[in-house]
Amino acid sequence: MEWTSIGGLVLTSSVLASVLTALLNNAFAHGRERKKRSEDASFSALQLATDLEAYARRCAEDANEASLFEDTKGSAGSQITTVPEIAPFDAGIDWRALGIVFSDRAFSLRSEVGVARTALSGLWDISPIDTIDVASHKAVQLGAKAWDLASEIRTARGLSQVNRAGLAWDYRATLDKGLATIREMERKPRPYMGVAEDGP
Repeated sequence: MEWTSIGGLVLTSSVLASVLTALLNNAFAHGRERKKRSEDASFSALQLATDLEAYARRCAEDANEASLFEDTKGSAGSQITTVPEIAPFDAGIDWRALGIVFSDRAFSLRSEVGVARTALSGLWDISPIDTIDVASHKAVQLGAKAWDLASEIRTARGLSQVNRAGLAWDYRATLDKGLATIREMERKPRPYMGVAEDGP
């Protein structure tokens, strides 16, 4: 074999080895990047779920106070006239890593809370008594919605659910009780508020 052929073969092998090394390094880099994105998404999911669960607890606390006030005819608990304000989400949440679906639902919930607080403020000027009932029910509904979203986020990222048995107070049970009360009230026929027509 001529030296030129051998030299060409060696050069070709060297180029192929360099290309292969570059491809492997690129694959490893992409693998590390995917792993980091996955870890960032999981960490952000945990942060958001914790924020949502904290809001659900605040809603349950208010609903519990309102229920206690009603059950004891004002001897304990307190009336509520609005729903809790949702605290700013953790600054460390990477919304891009978390994904558009859960990011959208989290911010939609924040908007819903704001709308509810504004509506209840307006209702108070018209009918304080109705405001108390509506605020209690809305707190239950928003709290349950926050909890459910947190649970979905945990499931999607493979995170463990809240151990309700280990809680000092199972506030999800309080929300479930409130939801059951709301459903029961909705099933009851409402009294006719119209003006009776005179007969012939």
